[in-house]
Amino acid sequence: MRIGQKVLALVLALTVVSLSVPVYATEAPLSALSEAEMALYGETSPTLSIVERVEELEKDLLGEVSTGPLINRIATITELLNGAGDKVSINLKVSTLEWYSTRSVNPGSLEERVAGLETLYYGGPQEGSLIKRIDRLVSMTFPEGEFDVALVKVPDGQTIRIKLQTELSSAKSKVGDEVKYVLVEDLRLENRLIIPAGTQGTGTVQQVTKAGNLGRDGRVVVDFGYVRAIDGTMVPLVMDKEALDKNKSEQLAAGASLAGVLLLGPIGLVGGYFVKGKDVTIPIGTEFYVQVDGPIPVGGLGEVR
Repeated sequence: MRIGQKVLALVLALTVVSLSVPVYATEAPLSALSEAEMALYGETSPTLSIVERVEELEKDLLGEVSTGPLINRIATITELLNGAGDKVSINLKVSTLEWYSTRSVNPGSLEERVAGLETLYYGGPQEGSLIKRIDRLVSMTFPEGEFDVALVKVPDGQTIRIKLQTELSSAKSKVGDEVKYVLVEDLRLENRLIIPAGTQGTGTVQQVTKAGNLGRDGRVVVDFGYVRAIDGTMVPLVMDKEALDKNKSEQLAAGASLAGVLLLGPIGLVGGYFVKGKDVTIPIGTEFYVQVDGPIPVGGLGEVR
């Protein structure tokens, strides 16, 4: 995975920044605990002690509190959520249930997603530990309860088509604004579903430059962040040569009309395309390609029996 920050300004003065951070690098237990809380609840519990936080996760996930060193208990929680070896993760089970039921994957917390599935199936949320509730849904949906999952390496530069759900404007956007988007098409590799169409992602406006005198370009710098694969893996997205070339070849908004564009070479880790002129706006609904900053190993879903 690339290191550092990459910036490419699109022809329409949309600039994309990649902050390449390995998602599944070895983490401190407290970081892993916070990530588990975010996955399950959508928020952390910083006012509680570490012991209380671990116990709450265990009760909600397993229905009981375990014993032993905290580091091992946190590792067990992480393994349940994300999977390990040939084990199917909770994330993958819930995403598979959503995809097969509605052909979409909910971006919310696991609690919200499971409650949503139970409402769809039974008319309302059910009782019990999260694992038992999920297994009940799996048994009802797939009688044999088997998931065909195999590790697939998503290559660096793999293009993904997205649609903006947030307007970008060098006149109106502000640093820190969220940039929401959805995948337009399934990402499938080796006959396996990697990221379903409709998966939502959220980026952040990193920099805004308004158009100025002497033909100074307006531009918006965006970090597109990550999208969640069907197994829960967070896949980083960037705008680089492969995506820009594909946008250009298909005459999409992000790559249209390169006439008169000046390509500036890298300055440190920053490079860009600029067009002189005015403030620019990229409206909601604009589609273009971004690409994976990889390679990233992902559990790809085959046929569910």
